[in-house]
Amino acid sequence: MTILEKAHTVLNMVKYRGTVIERIIDSVSSVYGADESLSDADLEQKKIVVETITEIAEETVEKVMDAVARVYSTHYTEDELDQLIVFYNSDLGKKVLTEYDNTSDEIEKTMEDWGDNLWKRVRLRMGW
Repeated sequence: MTILEKAHTVLNMVKYRGTVIERIIDSVSSVYGADESLSDADLEQKKIVVETITEIAEETVEKVMDAVARVYSTHYTEDELDQLIVFYNSDLGKKVLTEYDNTSDEIEKTMEDWGDNLWKRVRLRMGW
């Protein structure tokens, strides 16, 4: 297996393909705001735009995967990629992958709360 193939294997194991598509869809979707705040026309437009971006993302994601694999191959040696493959096939590696969404959501909420509190403290200190 070449270093690029190994990088692709790691990316597949961490479900990078689905994650990158999901992130772009979430990003586009968030521009419109919450569904309940949208008019019927805006909600329909959002639906069409999200469907279109999903189709185009699916059509073009392999080029991104290749580019990311090349990035991995410049930052990780073949041996390190082999170790990542072994790790993600281990019980702990599988748990890391399974728990990623849960921990990411909790960490994101923790950071948002910290940021909100930080701005409150800045405003108080600045007398705003």
